[in-house]
Amino acid sequence: MRDVIFTATPCGVAVLPTTDTAPAGARRLLAGRAYLLPSREGLPAEGEREVLDLASRLARLRDEVAVRFVARDELALATACALSSGEHLFVLSPPGAAKSAFLRAFAEGIGGRFFRVVLNPDIPREAIFGAIDPSALAEGKWRRRWDGLARAHLALLDEVFKASPQVLNTLLDALEERRAGQGEDEVVLPLISAMGASNEAPEEPELRAVYDRFLVRLSVGYVQDPTAFKGLLVADAGSSPITPVMTAEELMLLAAAVEAMSLQPPAEVVEAMATIWSEMRDRAVSDRRWRRSLKVATGHALLRGAQAPEVYDLAALRWTLWVDPQEEKEVRDLVLGLTDPLAGKVLDLEALLADAARRMAGLGQMKAEEKARLLRELREIRSEAEGVLPQAGRHAPRVSAVAEEAQAMVEKIISSF
Repeated sequence: MRDVIFTATPCGVAVLPTTDTAPAGARRLLAGRAYLLPSREGLPAEGEREVLDLASRLARLRDEVAVRFVARDELALATACALSSGEHLFVLSPPGAAKSAFLRAFAEGIGGRFFRVVLNPDIPREAIFGAIDPSALAEGKWRRRWDGLARAHLALLDEVFKASPQVLNTLLDALEERRAGQGEDEVVLPLISAMGASNEAPEEPELRAVYDRFLVRLSVGYVQDPTAFKGLLVADAGSSPITPVMTAEELMLLAAAVEAMSLQPPAEVVEAMATIWSEMRDRAVSDRRWRRSLKVATGHALLRGAQAPEVYDLAALRWTLWVDPQEEKEVRDLVLGLTDPLAGKVLDLEALLADAARRMAGLGQMKAEEKARLLRELREIRSEAEGVLPQAGRHAPRVSAVAEEAQAMVEKIISSF
């Protein structure tokens, strides 16, 4: 077999062909764009890739993007998990939160093609998938010159729920099946992941089907922390190019390996996930979403260098199990409470510190009683962080940073009296 790349997993060998021909005895992965074989027999040695090396390169890209965009660490982690599992990402966000530059940076990092469109009811399918071929029309044939989303590896679908019903129906197939067109004009899309963006989640039943295609979801707001805001003013924010760390095909191979590995999760992960399901069985979470959430957890594990998912990696389900925005924090707290209790505590401490930092910006105009109140709150934050630190484990650097920043603010307030 020629012109393939492949990687060995505990479940078999994930193979990414460059043709549409399926290897004999293969199991389909990534909607038929990759396959799982029982062995590497017959595969060319030059096509082999190490799955942990692929994941390590994506993690390196994640960290580089996060450095360039202020206060976007969580988004970078969620995006990397979505890419590693070949799933789509929905960002609930106001305009101007740098989503386009952010995803474009990931596209540069894989040497991939990027497509962006701002949807509205007047945007036709031709603006998304390419124009109708006039030469084919002259011959009495209906054929499209495929472009845009049909050629992209990563895509941003801004204001996705404002598209017309005709466009939304086409997007449904493109996002789920990674195919577009019909009959002889059907094409297989190289799309690895699309980011849908909107400032609201849909309530209309006809839009929920599209919404459900986005497995990973999170809210992103404007920068709130004064220190982060100062960094925002001088941040790179995607202005300088990123040197590719892998190819788009290698990222697709990683996603195929993640899908294969998610088919045989460790028993303790299954048990922990069943516990989460029991706590959430009254919520409207589809069976498909539960199954695919295992892919995100598996990608989360590989990105931190683990060879298989652990219970800790189910923390990634905080992005996959909420539907309505008002559920996001509740689901996050539930999932983290069952998989990584300290993670939720650290996030809460960071949120409290960020709120205190916002109020510190007006320190010069504060009355004495306001300063005293803020001083007490900061001492409580510092005390809580110091109490958590001995058990913080992998979260120790973040907890230590909270304690140190809280102490610095305490000293600043004291010197202002």
